[in-house]
Amino acid sequence: MVPKREWVRRWVQLREQLSAQVDFDRYFAEGEVGGHAVSVLRAGLCPVPSGELLVGDPFGGLQNRGELPYFVTAPVGDYPLELSVAQTDDGRPVYAAARLRFNYRRAVSFEQALTGKEDLGSFDGGYYGFWADSGWACLCDEKAHRAFCDFAQSWQERNPQGNLYADYFAPLLSQNARRFPQHQPPEGGWLNWPIPGSRQRAVLFRTGWGEGNYPAFWGLDEEGRICQLVVWMIDLEHQEQQEEAFPWEEDFQRLQDALVWDGKQYQGTVCLQEWEGYFQRQELYPLLVRVGELTDLQVVQGCRAFLERQYQILDVMMTALTDRYPLMQLEYGHLMSENAPEMPNILDKNDFAELLYPQRLILDLEKGCVLAAFDCTWDREKGFGIVVRGEEVLQMDTAEIVPEWEPFEREEPLQGEQDSAEQDEQEQEGQSSQTAAEETAGGEQ
Repeated sequence: MVPKREWVRRWVQLREQLSAQVDFDRYFAEGEVGGHAVSVLRAGLCPVPSGELLVGDPFGGLQNRGELPYFVTAPVGDYPLELSVAQTDDGRPVYAAARLRFNYRRAVSFEQALTGKEDLGSFDGGYYGFWADSGWACLCDEKAHRAFCDFAQSWQERNPQGNLYADYFAPLLSQNARRFPQHQPPEGGWLNWPIPGSRQRAVLFRTGWGEGNYPAFWGLDEEGRICQLVVWMIDLEHQEQQEEAFPWEEDFQRLQDALVWDGKQYQGTVCLQEWEGYFQRQELYPLLVRVGELTDLQVVQGCRAFLERQYQILDVMMTALTDRYPLMQLEYGHLMSENAPEMPNILDKNDFAELLYPQRLILDLEKGCVLAAFDCTWDREKGFGIVVRGEEVLQMDTAEIVPEWEPFEREEPLQGEQDSAEQDEQEQEGQSSQTAAEETAGGEQ
């Protein structure tokens, strides 16, 4: 799309103000930026057949066919895409920037990549960018964008109850993480994706701290020619490393507050937003955390990973149940032809949300597995239980395979409660002293 003349005139006026005062080449120099160690991950080649590039949320705005490419075009060809990787304090990789490099000339300045539709009339500083609601970004050519929209529409038509991320991309991302484990979480951090039904490819990657607005910049060499496109996701020089580093931070804090050490293990309740979305009910689930000989840091890392992978864990469970379900119908004496209401025929794993509900969970950090017990319509007495480790199903039976535990009551009050109690006690003592003083004064009179 060619921007309007008035927009171009305004862009020329603001060009210097729209430039970044950051040397993004440092993010890809295998050293330190702002005291943070960075390394470079190479995510393969990204084809640019038309020269028109887009960056957007693959599970949000990028599925819109009307999404516009940047009005400045890139040279046609296949180019390497790199990710600048920083580490959080607990060792998790986060992507601070992504770069598509068109040649090996050094960039001496960086200008914002714009589509020509931005409201420059109200510009008062800052950056434009794309909104990543899912915490993911995709960099691709306009031809790949059209192929992606075709695929997404076709897939949704074939899977009307499906979730494109959970049902299609999550297994691919996990597979890619096993194949290229360096600088990736187990559930995957990037994917160089050949788009089915086309000759196009697109590169997907996690966006820094997750949900947010992220700008892109053209890197210009000394001659003013485009040499790279950079997506900026974390300001390593001015931002605290742990700020919003964890997309489920509020849930994690709530989990920490809810867990009680009973002398052998932690127990309490947990909020799993993705599970609530699946079962369409907002409740806390009873949770037992077995830690064995793990250190406190390992326990924290394990709980974080559990919350981060909550949807993948549920998806593994429901996929396994879908595969076993026809045999279970026979085991419970139901023929598929009967389509019994307590155990009806299931065509899609999302339909299990109407038939079962979480009862209790055990997170065994030492063994790396999750045990889940469910109430279910087909066995209201014994329920349904499943044990998974990663994408492997270790056991499936009744809920009896998930041991119950005696709730542990905290004997000592929490610090806040203790402080409040001490304050009440001091106030009562003060009131008693005042009463005694008044009585003494009255007696002297």
